[in-house]
Amino acid sequence: MWLTTQLEAFDFTVSDNVPFKSGYITTHYGKHPDISALQLDIRYNKYIDTREFGEEELRQFNPVLFTESQNKMKYLAQQLLKELS
Repeated sequence: MWLTTQLEAFDFTVSDNVPFKSGYITTHYGKHPDISALQLDIRYNKYIDTREFGEEELRQFNPVLFTESQNKMKYLAQQLLKELS
């Protein structure tokens, strides 16, 4: 699958429907014949900080890590649109 390969190339771990199976967004909007739906859930340590979180308030984040992940996702979205065209 094209998207899986691209995500793994950016060091994301990919699993289908684990741990979130059949999300509301894709289940609801995927029923409409004219709408395709894709839902990506990204673990917080890929865009907020690399430490483990407990039940705590997030007071800060790693802006470099956030920007890197943001740029990766923007690039992947652009490439996906080209792939689908």
